[in-house]
Amino acid sequence: MEEEYIRNIFYYKDYYLGFFNKLRPNVQKKFNWTLKLIATIDRVPAKYFKHMTGTVMGYMK
Repeated sequence: MEEEYIRNIFYYKDYYLGFFNKLRPNVQKKFNWTLKLIATIDRVPAKYFKHMTGTVMGYMK
Protein backbone atom coordinates (compact mmCIF):
# COMPACT_ATOMS: atom_id res chain seq x y z
CA MET A 1 0.00 0.00 0.00
CA GLU A 2 1.48 3.33 -1.05
CA GLU A 3 1.34 6.19 1.43
CA GLU A 4 -0.29 9.52 0.63
CA TYR A 5 1.96 12.55 0.78
CA ILE A 6 0.30 15.44 2.63
CA ARG A 7 3.16 17.94 2.34
CA ASN A 8 6.03 18.68 0.02
CA ILE A 9 9.65 19.05 1.04
CA PHE A 10 11.71 21.59 -0.86
CA TYR A 11 15.49 21.85 -0.78
CA TYR A 12 17.31 25.17 -1.02
CA LYS A 13 19.70 25.14 -3.96
CA ASP A 14 21.93 22.05 -3.79
CA TYR A 15 22.99 22.36 -0.15
CA TYR A 16 21.02 19.37 1.09
CA LEU A 17 22.00 17.06 -1.76
CA GLY A 18 25.67 17.97 -1.34
CA PHE A 19 25.40 17.09 2.35
CA PHE A 20 23.29 13.98 1.75
CA ASN A 21 25.57 12.51 -0.89
CA LYS A 22 28.51 12.58 1.54
CA LEU A 23 26.66 10.46 4.12
CA ARG A 24 27.12 6.73 4.55
CA PRO A 25 24.33 4.65 2.94
CA ASN A 26 22.86 3.60 6.30
CA VAL A 27 22.62 7.26 7.38
CA GLN A 28 21.08 8.22 4.02
CA LYS A 29 18.43 5.56 4.64
CA LYS A 30 17.59 7.14 8.02
CA PHE A 31 17.33 10.61 6.46
CA ASN A 32 15.02 9.29 3.73
CA TRP A 33 12.85 7.53 6.31
CA THR A 34 12.58 10.70 8.40
CA LEU A 35 11.72 12.91 5.43
CA LYS A 36 9.06 10.43 4.31
CA LEU A 37 7.62 10.47 7.83
CA ILE A 38 7.43 14.27 7.77
CA ALA A 39 5.78 14.23 4.34
CA THR A 40 3.18 11.53 5.08
CA ILE A 41 1.87 11.99 8.62
CA ASP A 42 -0.18 14.85 9.99
CA ARG A 43 1.73 15.36 13.24
CA VAL A 44 5.32 14.29 13.70
CA PRO A 45 5.91 12.97 17.24
CA ALA A 46 8.27 15.13 19.32
CA LYS A 47 10.49 12.13 20.04
CA TYR A 48 11.89 12.45 16.50
CA PHE A 49 13.10 15.98 17.16
CA LYS A 50 13.96 16.10 20.87
CA HIS A 51 17.59 15.13 20.26
CA MET A 52 18.21 18.08 17.94
CA THR A 53 20.36 20.20 20.24
CA GLY A 54 22.84 22.83 19.16
CA THR A 55 20.95 23.40 15.90
CA VAL A 56 18.88 26.28 14.58
CA MET A 57 15.80 24.48 15.91
CA GLY A 58 17.31 24.52 19.40
CA TYR A 59 17.55 28.31 19.25
CA MET A 60 13.95 28.84 18.15
CA LYS A 61 12.55 28.18 21.63
